[in-house]
Amino acid sequence: MVLAEASSGSYTLTIDIVTRDGKTVHTGGEFKPDGSLNTVSGSDELDVATFEMPNRRSLVMGAALAGHPSHTRVWMLSDDGTYMTETIVGHIDGKTPHIRSAIWRRAKRD
Repeated sequence: MVLAEASSGSYTLTIDIVTRDGKTVHTGGEFKPDGSLNTVSGSDELDVATFEMPNRRSLVMGAALAGHPSHTRVWMLSDDGTYMTETIVGHIDGKTPHIRSAIWRRAKRD
């Protein structure tokens, strides 16, 4: 995942995932963290999303797929910038909420 400042208060988010079966998924785009609706391509989990940045180390995303809510994600960068915690809130069967978390370590730059 790469989050970079773009222009005029916009950010570019790029996500590359390699699944357990070896499939590569690439998704992302440009957004403003103002709660406006953004079209997302390349993902099988969402096709629209809205973003907010409560501060420079936090990003919150609400997502939907095919007109139905899919999940909420919160990314928080550690104080020292070496890792990021991702919390995902979704619904297993469309009704039962569940939360999962992941910790992502920052790749070393050459």
